[in-house]
Amino acid sequence: MLNEYQTEEDKSRHFIIAEKIVTQEQVDQLIESFSFYDGGIWRGICESKYQHYTSLQRYWIGHDLPKKAESVLQYIHHIVNYTRHWNGRCLEKLHRIRGQETISIYSALSMLRHHGSPTPILDWSVNPLISLYFAAASVKNYPIKAEIDNYFSLYYMPSDHAFLEKTVCGDKNSYEKMAANFREYRVVFDTFIKHARTIEEVETQAKKLEIFQKVTGSAEGFRDYMLSDENFFANAKKRAAWIITDAPGSFVQWSINNNYNIVNQEGLFIVNAHPNDPFEEILSSQGSDKLYCYEFHKSLQHYILNRLLDFGIHNDFIYPNLYRLAENSLTSYFELRESEVPEFFEPFSFNF
Repeated sequence: MLNEYQTEEDKSRHFIIAEKIVTQEQVDQLIESFSFYDGGIWRGICESKYQHYTSLQRYWIGHDLPKKAESVLQYIHHIVNYTRHWNGRCLEKLHRIRGQETISIYSALSMLRHHGSPTPILDWSVNPLISLYFAAASVKNYPIKAEIDNYFSLYYMPSDHAFLEKTVCGDKNSYEKMAANFREYRVVFDTFIKHARTIEEVETQAKKLEIFQKVTGSAEGFRDYMLSDENFFANAKKRAAWIITDAPGSFVQWSINNNYNIVNQEGLFIVNAHPNDPFEEILSSQGSDKLYCYEFHKSLQHYILNRLLDFGIHNDFIYPNLYRLAENSLTSYFELRESEVPEFFEPFSFNF
């Protein structure tokens, strides 16, 4: 059974309640203040009591599947390879047309996540208005059992949060640090070989050295390793959570911007492959600072959605539908007044 927060005090173990918003004036003030936030990432949830479980965790726990990390990792391995081979490898062919040798594990998970498959990734956005829409649009109204049932939430992780600084492992600084570590490890390895007691010890350290050399030998090697299945599962086994983003200028492009949804949603993901623990529990175990949380009274749902319309944020924007594009492109033509229909240009002729 999924754990839920019972009270605001219970929730405050993991989050700083930045503000409880109960009036339209507070909504307007907060929206206006968003322009002053410098970086950071946002996530909206339709119930204040909900914890930050991935869709895979919700499915796994809800169906009472084995609570072992190995089972979850086997599932992830399967769905990624299934995606790569699906329908005559058509998605892999598409990636190659776009200049990518194969479908990275992150690209596969992004496609699956945005088409409804349970995955170990949490949706976040760099745009607070987008995240606020996600929270408000899915608000559930039902008989209230506790005060916390009256609210939905918007979460904020500032750009200087320790989690972002530690886990944005695809940046240039990470590569340079790893290259420096390799030079140090080379010296340690040479010393270790002289004193190794068994061949197994030598082989274990040689494997580590091989990985270090492959990763730090070049920027391209570093990028390839960051995107590899090997690196994903190595991190997942450590009970780690990490962020992946295709933001402009990223040293590593994770190839997650591969569908229309994530583009308009200005999205990114946090990976959490643990079978049971929600993201906030992972953060606490790492000793990270608490995240900020804005609590909105559910009575403000429709006001907020109307305010977001002023910014062009609505369901069709969040979930672009190409079938609707095809339909609307036709009907919109016939909805034009005759005077608005543009005249056709004269055909261009080549004179030889």
